[in-house]
Amino acid sequence: MIMFKWAGIVVLILHAFIHLLGLDARQNTHGRELTGIIWYIPFALFLATALGIAFDKDWWWIIALLAMVLSQILIVNHWHESKAGTLVNILISVFVIIAIGQWNFRIKVRKEITNLFFFSASEKRTFRDRMPVVNNLPGPVSNWLIQSGAFFKEPTHFVHLQQQGVMRTTPTESWLPLKAEQYFTVDKPAFIWNAKVKAAGPLYIVARDKYENGKGNMLIRFLSLVSMSNAKGKEIDQGSLVRFLAEIIWFPSAALNPYIKWKAVNSQSAIAVMSYNGVTAQGLFTFNDRGEVMAFDSERYMENKDNYTLEPWHITNLKFEERNGIRIPVESEITWKLKEGDFTWCKLQVTDIEYNEFVGE
Repeated sequence: MIMFKWAGIVVLILHAFIHLLGLDARQNTHGRELTGIIWYIPFALFLATALGIAFDKDWWWIIALLAMVLSQILIVNHWHESKAGTLVNILISVFVIIAIGQWNFRIKVRKEITNLFFFSASEKRTFRDRMPVVNNLPGPVSNWLIQSGAFFKEPTHFVHLQQQGVMRTTPTESWLPLKAEQYFTVDKPAFIWNAKVKAAGPLYIVARDKYENGKGNMLIRFLSLVSMSNAKGKEIDQGSLVRFLAEIIWFPSAALNPYIKWKAVNSQSAIAVMSYNGVTAQGLFTFNDRGEVMAFDSERYMENKDNYTLEPWHITNLKFEERNGIRIPVESEITWKLKEGDFTWCKLQVTDIEYNEFVGE
């Protein structure tokens, strides 16, 4: 990906300096001094575009669009000598269109995140409110809250975390790198997961998984432009609720919210039953003696060619670290436990996590 980025920068710089040839060729022509000087403008704009890309500025495509339009007007006015520049402008226009798609997708997700936090900021409970719940928890769950440090912290209301990892859609495919950000609201359970998955070369896929008001929605686009999936419905609602339940491992105080009920199994495991907005699902949490969540098991709907089947879904937590005073899993693997064999489809690392940072403040 970096190679393609710098190749594009080189092309833009060369294209910029070619416009100076147009300037030199016309400054010596009587009556065309102004037209010649105009060639300076796309030269400067293409250089600014190259700098914007080099420093990862979101606005580079706006400068590129202006440069490309002005460049093409000049090329049309001097078609015989300059027509080859049209091919470069067409190439640049392709990347501008992709960048516009990225821009629009980011704005959409950012608006959803802002709305998610804004409409979830009203109910904040304290541990004092939850003490009756704590006293009735199964032993391994109480141990988890104490050993993780969450019991001694302010209850979590909002979460922002960053992830990196790899994923694949079938057992025979190659692993694809991904980076993601995820936002949670806890008192009213909801999340937005925004990921970018690298494919071959400069190609990539963006995914936005959302759970809000008990409803799930998975949006997937190729190059931020072409819709590959916009999944909704009861199976997605159930899967999103299961995902939220599994991911409270990153903010343990959520275990005390009234939408989660606990059932004791043995000294190292307990079942959590989550019900919210008409949807109910459950999962088995397995702990070690240090109060770390070693695994989570549930049943979740799996999509295969537009058909959904309820399949065993398993998370294994491999590494734990203290983040902001709370000990959490920072490396995990996610596996479908299918009849034909286990299919591990995602491996994630938590690279950063923040608690109770309200987006919009």
